[in-house]
Amino acid sequence: MILVTGAAGFIGSNLIAELERRGHTGIIGCDFLGHDERWNNLCKRDMFDIINPDRLFSHIEQYKSQIQIVFHLGAISSTDATDGDLVLNNNYRLSLDLFHLCARHRIRFVYASSAATYGGGELGFLDSEEDMYLSKLRPMNLYGWSKHAFDRALLQHKRSEYSATPPQWAGLKFFNVYGPNEHHKKGQSSVIPHFAKQIQESGVANLFESGRSDIPHGFQKRDFVSVHDAVDVMIWLMENGNVSGLFNV
Repeated sequence: MILVTGAAGFIGSNLIAELERRGHTGIIGCDFLGHDERWNNLCKRDMFDIINPDRLFSHIEQYKSQIQIVFHLGAISSTDATDGDLVLNNNYRLSLDLFHLCARHRIRFVYASSAATYGGGELGFLDSEEDMYLSKLRPMNLYGWSKHAFDRALLQHKRSEYSATPPQWAGLKFFNVYGPNEHHKKGQSSVIPHFAKQIQESGVANLFESGRSDIPHGFQKRDFVSVHDAVDVMIWLMENGNVSGLFNV
């Protein structure tokens, strides 16, 4: 079995679609569906089960001998989030508890980190596990900090004699991912669908203003990655269970 948290979300739903296309069965999706349209992202999928996050840990306990890997993609992903306790509980505490549960039952664990952990990029974008480097990074928002805090906690548990790790673990620092199934994110979706809509309606894309005096408006650059490439990385990790670490995607 393969368990995917954030299953109805942008990256999670694309991962499930590709797993299904490659012939994988026994896929368990975990997510809150709420009142938006994200359920549409799963309406074509053939899944073993879809569960509410409140049942995540009991479900893993029930199928602990059958679940081979957990893709933990569920989180509060809004860069505008301001409720520190809510973000800490969802992005840090739940992730760390899930990491320990996977370690206890020898279940492989791949999770979504973020390029937001690098802050403004002043120190480069090195997917390093060295604490001397990580300790100097300053994420620019609560979301980025929560991901950075979990990355560092996981590495500390990895080095500790008091803690076990899953047989495989990988943190993926996703940069600006774009592709199908992100429309439910509205203002938090990538600029690609925003630009596409503007071009379809008016023939013109309105670029963001530059926030730096040394870069003219419209000349700033960002790294974008297709969700299909991000999914390929996750499936490659599933097929290469000896590879662990923090990786830029």
